Amino acid sequence: MTYNTLVRVTLMTIMIYHTLVCALFLSLLGSISGFVGNKTLHKVTSTTFFLYFACVLPNIAFGMLNDNNTNGAIGITSYVYV
Repeated sequence: MTYNTLVRVTLMTIMIYHTLVCALFLSLLGSISGFVGNKTLHKVTSTTFFLYFACVLPNIAFGMLNDNNTNGAIGITSYVYV
């Protein structure tokens, strides 16, 4: 391994480490902001409603549709659990 290759590998390792440390720090900072502050209840409530109407409700609807079409072979529980 030449000196030039060793320098490149070392620099790439440092850049990857720096990227991972920054991402970890920012994700922790984002997680803390969800629990601390004067708008915490507002943020939690709006996120809960969003997830319910965007994710859970369509799964229930499509599960009911497939339950009717497959005579119960694929039902609501299949969609909600998956």
